[in-house]
Amino acid sequence: RQTSAYAIIIMNYYWISINNRKVSSIAYAPAGTPVAHELIHDVVGKSMLPFPLELHSATDKDYLGIGGVSDLFFDYQPNSLAWPIMSERMKTIIESHLSGGECIEWKSVQIHGDKITRNYYIPCFMSYLDTLDVNQTVYAPISRVIIKPCFCRSKLENLAMFHGHNVFWQISTQIYVSEAIKKDLVKAGINEISYSKINIQ
Repeated sequence: RQTSAYAIIIMNYYWISINNRKVSSIAYAPAGTPVAHELIHDVVGKSMLPFPLELHSATDKDYLGIGGVSDLFFDYQPNSLAWPIMSERMKTIIESHLSGGECIEWKSVQIHGDKITRNYYIPCFMSYLDTLDVNQTVYAPISRVIIKPCFCRSKLENLAMFHGHNVFWQISTQIYVSEAIKKDLVKAGINEISYSKINIQ
């Protein structure tokens, strides 16, 4: 039996999140900062977050205790806004895979530590990416809130990263990356990220 010389490559994608067991600092917005979704409109029109964050040690894995100002930075930095805040190294790895179809603008933010200040970056999606397989996605009966998303493989062509389908999709807590990005992040030793394989049809 002969096999074709050309194999169909099936690309997996993953939801990325912070691995709480491997991080011990969190970047905090200044006191009185509006909740994250109220900031999105202002951030979209700017190249930089209009205020810096301050890095503090976390005294337990659930971030319930706030310690002193810290210089322990992470590439995928936990923060009080619950936004995807990435180091320049992580941004560079992701950018090397982007096709342009992702429609991402990077917004910079400074994080002040005890003695060190570093620049970080927030991916902001400028166009809504329709990636769901609506027939296979599970919704709540009345509210139509997505309970279990399913994504359409044909809609993911040429996308190395995309957002979730909540209301606040421009700066999303739900970020999905290709297997190629995952491999490069792991290879780079960025180990504070958990990867959850997503359902694609």
